[in-house]
Amino acid sequence: MANAFRRDVVAKHLENEDALGNAPESEAGSFVVPKVIE
Repeated sequence: MANAFRRDVVAKHLENEDALGNAPESEAGSFVVPKVIE
């Protein structure tokens, strides 16, 4: 049996501004989404 998991490697990540750049709404550095559970 072969190991199906990849090695955990540190790689370049998105900056917060880049990740939120196309979000319809954001607040305090986080995505704003509709409430799912009342």
